[in-house]
Amino acid sequence: MTEPILALYIDKWNLTQDGASFRTNSSLLQPCVYNGLRAMLKIPFMEEELRASKLLQWWDGKAAAKVLEVDSKAILLERIENENNISLINLVKQGQDNEATRIICQTANKLHRPQEKELPPLISLMDWFAPLLNKTNFSDETLKESALVAIRLLSDQTERCVLHGDLHHENILYSDLNGWVAIDPKALYGDRAFDFANILCNPNRQVALDKDRLVRQIEVIGQETNIDFDRMLNWVIAWVGLSAIWMEEDHLDASLPIQLAKIALSLKK
Repeated sequence: MTEPILALYIDKWNLTQDGASFRTNSSLLQPCVYNGLRAMLKIPFMEEELRASKLLQWWDGKAAAKVLEVDSKAILLERIENENNISLINLVKQGQDNEATRIICQTANKLHRPQEKELPPLISLMDWFAPLLNKTNFSDETLKESALVAIRLLSDQTERCVLHGDLHHENILYSDLNGWVAIDPKALYGDRAFDFANILCNPNRQVALDKDRLVRQIEVIGQETNIDFDRMLNWVIAWVGLSAIWMEEDHLDASLPIQLAKIALSLKK
């Protein structure tokens, strides 16, 4: 039986169901067809998801999932699919880690372009980093160093722009219709370099904690974005500190970001 909220929007937007609905931690989703297009009806449970939908609207399908319909309680997105199982995860498995990083960077560069229209609601990086900046008791001294690096970076941000906020190998998908597009943004605003830091924590623990890989991928990011090595390295240190704090608050294993912070700190000149 179709849930009432889904039935409401299926009728409102003249949708045809195309599979079973399902839930995530943040949304209720229903695969559907809209004017002949395969789409996904999304009912967000959280304010963060509503903010993301407004940013996707602002991007208007430019390197991001296209919004087909939206109101204050629901969003209808194009369904991003390809017939050949193309993904960034698979590229890394096939030994094309550099190429996967380049694709994320090229997609991000498109998302970061300014537009001559009013900005959607966004969260500043200073507010986003509050859990790390306001922390007083650290489980590991490395996190204290991450906080100090974050303070310096946030007080001297350059190239401020609209940020996706969660760019990694599973949030850039390949569409047979539109190529590589981003999904699930956090809708942030601040220093452009921040958006590339999460690449270096992914796609898995074994890859992320390889010191030579960290160096290599920062160099690849630099080639694609003109962000210098030290600046990118510092944003990695700051970001993994914040990530670790969030994981600890959720009682999760924070050893990956803490270890990555130690590796990154060892590379500082």
